[in-house]
Amino acid sequence: MKETVFFAPEGEKGLNLTSAAHLCALASQLKAQDEAKLRNISFVNTHLSIVGSEGENTTNVGYTSAELETIPEILSHISEMNEFISWFAEARKALENYKRERENISMEQWAKEEGIVIPDYPDNSCLQVPPTTLEDVIAELNIKERQEYLSLEARSAVLGKFIHPDQPYEHARAEMHNVATKPYETCGNGRDTLIYHHEISVDIKAVDDLFNRLQRDYRRTEQSLNHMKADLRKKLEAKHLEETQRRQEVSQEYKERLDAYHHEYRKIFIKYEQWQEDEQVRLSKIKLAIPEALVSTVDKLNHLAD
Repeated sequence: MKETVFFAPEGEKGLNLTSAAHLCALASQLKAQDEAKLRNISFVNTHLSIVGSEGENTTNVGYTSAELETIPEILSHISEMNEFISWFAEARKALENYKRERENISMEQWAKEEGIVIPDYPDNSCLQVPPTTLEDVIAELNIKERQEYLSLEARSAVLGKFIHPDQPYEHARAEMHNVATKPYETCGNGRDTLIYHHEISVDIKAVDDLFNRLQRDYRRTEQSLNHMKADLRKKLEAKHLEETQRRQEVSQEYKERLDAYHHEYRKIFIKYEQWQEDEQVRLSKIKLAIPEALVSTVDKLNHLAD
């Protein structure tokens, strides 16, 4: 307990805040009365007379010898009241600060004082599992499978780009068949007419056969590539099923950890609430210490307060 010098040990005599405030108010009144006695102190008797009139009127009465002797006692009494007020003002402030400090203790601070470990909130990062992608499955291929996949992709792209409509081979083949039916072409009029004679440079059948071979090769390549892609997609679907099942398991495990966390946290919180209630009771019983030098003052004020 902080500021123990101001707090009475348990079982010993002391003043609660209400009693201390009441007695301090009474001490302030007594002090004010004594200060008023000294405020207009005078050691001169003054008499007033009017010319032409008989007798004198007393306008001021100074202290007598007996009253002079009371001054030290009055000063001592004022000092006594000041001492009382000063002590219990500091004591009240210390107790109020201590109560405020204890009442504002968080559950974390309380648990640390009590040596109680508050469990950490379960980390939910385990739930943030990104799904496997097709690229991930491809990356798992061995060196031979990966090379085959890349080879099929490359050959399919090259063949498709070469033989598809509006691509070089198909364009040249169409031009060849056109020349076969129309070998001559004119441009201009009259004497300025130009005549172009086109000749096919290779065997038409050879060009068509090669085109058909390239098409078959392209289809076979595409089929092989699609077959590999289908296998990869099956692996991907299988992984997604595994991941879905794993997510369900992880989710259930996380829910169990979360339930356990809430259960344990709730138990600790109930203890904390009970401690707060007990602490309020304890704080309400704390009394302000009465120094030995002020015991007689307290008794005197209590007697006057009755």
